[in-house]
Parts: sequence; C-alpha cells; structure tokens
Amino acid sequence: MRIEALEPHQVFVFGSNASGHHGAGAARMAHERFGAVWGEGHGLHGQSYAIDTMSGLPTIEREVQAFLAFAAEQPELELLVTEIGCGIAGYTPEQVDVVVLSHFHPDHIGGLMTDGAPTFANARYVTGAQEYNFWSKMEAGNRVGDLVASNVTPLAEKTEFIEDGASVAPGVTAMAAFGHTPGHMVYHLESGERRLVLTADLANHYVWSFAHPEWIVSFDSDKEAATASRRKVLGMLAADRVPMIGYHMPFPAAGFVETRGEGFRFVPVSYQLMG
Repeated sequence: MRIEALEPHQVFVFGSNASGHHGAGAARMAHERFGAVWGEGHGLHGQSYAIDTMSGLPTIEREVQAFLAFAAEQPELELLVTEIGCGIAGYTPEQVDVVVLSHFHPDHIGGLMTDGAPTFANARYVTGAQEYNFWSKMEAGNRVGDLVASNVTPLAEKTEFIEDGASVAPGVTAMAAFGHTPGHMVYHLESGERRLVLTADLANHYVWSFAHPEWIVSFDSDKEAATASRRKVLGMLAADRVPMIGYHMPFPAAGFVETRGEGFRFVPVSYQLMG
C-alpha cells in the first residue's frame, strides 16, 4: 500500500513481511534512520512498527515525508494508516482514566487535542505545577508556549498540578527531575515489592547521557539542573537496583543502571521476539 501523506494525529503502522526478524533490512533501517519502534505485532511474522505524527511540527513532518519516500521503495514493508488511539493497542481514548505528563515539550503534549477537542474525553490529567507555571506564562509566538495554550490550558480544570513526592495514583509517585525542562518529572511505580521508574526525558542518549551525566542534549533547558537530576535519579536506580524505562531510547528502552567510573551504564533487559 503506497501512502502519499499523513493527516495530523494519525499513526502509520507497518509490518515486516520478510524474514520474521526485527533486524530485517528495511525494518532495521526504519528504526535506525527514522526512530520507528517495534512491539508485539500481529500477522504471520508477529511484528509491527509505528511512527506517529503531530500537527504543526515542521521537523516531524519532514521526517514523516522522508520515511514515506523510503517506505515506498521497500517491498518488504506493508503499511497501514490509522487514527491515534483507535484501539489498535486494545484500548480506546474513552477508556483512558488518567493522563500523566512528564513535561510539555511538543512530542509529549501534541496528542492531547484532536480537532480542537480532548483526545481523552473521560480522563483526568496530572502534571508538575512548576512545568505549567513556566510554559503557561510564555508570550504568544513561543513554540512550546503556544502549544501549551492550545493543548494544555483548556484541560486545566481537569488537571492536578503536583509537586515533588506527590501521589499520582495508588503506587505511582512523582519525582522532580528538573533541568530538561523547568518542571520535568519522572515517575516511580511500586506494586508489592516490585518497582519501576519511568525516567521520561531524563537521559536522552542510552550511552552518553549515562556515561557522562554532565553532557547535555540541545533540548536541556538548564545544564546544571539537568546534570544534577541525572546524577540523583541514575544514582538511586543503580544503588537500589530499580529497573527503568526511558524515552527516546532504543528498543526495548527498559533496563537497569550500573555505576561505571564517574558515571553510569545502561544495561537493557534481554528480550526475544517470537515469529
């Protein structure tokens, strides 16, 4: 199926129909070059991959068009376009009870609204008070501030603005990790004796952000605060042997943290994809 373009708030899901291995040529290139992520798939080879799109983001739109041009030349790939939240993962937007936001960069809040209405109509929202207080005061013309005004502020009456250590839901606790943005939060999940931390954008690179916490990515707004947050959270994860899931990291993006020299090392969990 050849796809010429995507509408805002659509996701294209594509599957490898070749060898049944996630390292198959076109699928591997899609991951390495375009950030496609793979998960539990469906069909003969049990694989699916996805890249989502957001409106009003020229960089993302350019990447999408580049991928479409690439995909059109790959007979290995089968493509399907679907609406975000259509239930392909087993849930519909109406079934979502709580939406928890780590921070307000566009790739984290771009899907909160669909055609001017809340995407998750029945949900309540939770986010850091410091994050909202900063971005909501931006003057018109600020890229992030404008998106907060259109996608977050209309939801303010349904939003709980929290501080460090707040309980989001039973077993879910907010942890301040400021620096990537002024109010960036990570979330600690606990069930019985099991623990997990969603580190969000704390460490954007799975090697350098761990080995050298003082090295920043261009999107870190406060170098010193981001460095301090990485050292604090990564140090806790390493000391307590708590697993983590990080955003913008290679699949499976889940693993453990070990100390190494003056920094850390990310050790991904092992996995096996069954054909």
